[in-house]
Amino acid sequence: MGHGCFWSWLPLAQGSYLLTWSSLNTSAPLDIDIVHAKARGATESRGRLYFHRPARTRRAAGSFLAFRRLVREQSRRLPQLVVQPEYAGDLPCVPVWRRQPGSVAAFIHVAKSGGTAFRDALLRGPDAGGAAVRLQPQFPSESAVLNATSFAVGRLLWTYSKQNALETGSVGMVPKGELSWELQVPRLLAEAAHRLRRGARQKKEEAATVPCLCTLHFDFSIVQPLLQALPAGHVLGFAILRSPLQRYLSHFHFARQLDWTARLRIRQLSPVQYLYHPAALLDTLMVWQDGMAGTAWLSGLSVHVGAGSTRQESDNARMWAMFRNRTETLQSAVKNYHKLTFVGLLEDLDGSLRLLRTALRWARAPQVQHLNVGGRKSLRHEDVTEIERALRVLTPMDIWLYSYVRADFQARVAALDAGAVYCRAESDVPKVHFPSDDDLGGCIASRGAVQCGAEVFEGRDEKGG
Repeated sequence: MGHGCFWSWLPLAQGSYLLTWSSLNTSAPLDIDIVHAKARGATESRGRLYFHRPARTRRAAGSFLAFRRLVREQSRRLPQLVVQPEYAGDLPCVPVWRRQPGSVAAFIHVAKSGGTAFRDALLRGPDAGGAAVRLQPQFPSESAVLNATSFAVGRLLWTYSKQNALETGSVGMVPKGELSWELQVPRLLAEAAHRLRRGARQKKEEAATVPCLCTLHFDFSIVQPLLQALPAGHVLGFAILRSPLQRYLSHFHFARQLDWTARLRIRQLSPVQYLYHPAALLDTLMVWQDGMAGTAWLSGLSVHVGAGSTRQESDNARMWAMFRNRTETLQSAVKNYHKLTFVGLLEDLDGSLRLLRTALRWARAPQVQHLNVGGRKSLRHEDVTEIERALRVLTPMDIWLYSYVRADFQARVAALDAGAVYCRAESDVPKVHFPSDDDLGGCIASRGAVQCGAEVFEGRDEKGG
């Protein structure tokens, strides 16, 4: 999966395809409709991803036992992903945000990473008064606004037409009757443009309030238009991440309680068994798939939770881009990570709140409550170790990215203890050695199959699973 490598489907036999790579040196955008036409009428289609038809391989490679054996073998063979950021000085600076007219905020809410409680603390703030920055959620309730499909931003008119259930707020992460993120961004830009024009003439109360996209799940692709449209330093970006192990366990137990998993295999399997069951993994990709713990969110390529695209064709394009070149995806995630003013770690809430307080110049840190916490049985140490090894194979990008963020986070907390020099986000990006595809190794998954090296595993039940 080196640079410039693209997916292709090569026919093995009548009605059977194998997922493989072809080296094509092109940056042409993915066109799913053309792909479908080629896949139906041609003997070979290169340079495009076609996820809708499951791969079929010899029966032994599709079994539960074969998959478990392969994951365990790879977990012993793959190298440890060690991250060592190199800063220009002994310690990095600590990002601090300076409020300016027309500023906006955005919170990237990574699924099952403590985002609900953290968002609540952000919106509540450290106190009710004073000069502290207060975040105001951009979530309209008036029906006239809900039905609007065009917004003026300067001399430009933004228009949008709703086509899917999620976009009208009836399913998924958008409450019924509420407005989805697509219409939030142009409204936010319009308000920012108005505040920029008013400048110093803003009222004191208005100047202390920063409109925030912090109500729905979305990834960096929603923050990017804000960074492109507004002057430097006007976007206040937040995120909080969680270790891939703990995020997986949280999502696993959470998904077992949801209606859509009522008849799926995840309900009958333990956290360890689930990671060795390819059919169960393909039933519920959003619980474990690489990128769910941070990489896809920071690179702007999330698929499963209302984070950008709402149609399967668009989601397939994102999935294709996510795995086309995994080193490039990690580079993008790290670059975007440093554009955010604050990124916390759920495993170090005290350090996170200290960095947050510093970033916003709050007199004290807000209180974070424990929300969406569900009871679950504690795991044996052997099971935790087994899960860690399996995740190294199944989620290598997330393992590396979390290691990077944790190393950078710890360095900035240490700088805070040492009397840090303050700076603006993106002004102190360390050097780091990014892993190659061989370093990452492991598996990738489409909707139809999990591929680990040359082996492809389908979502069919087999004896032993």
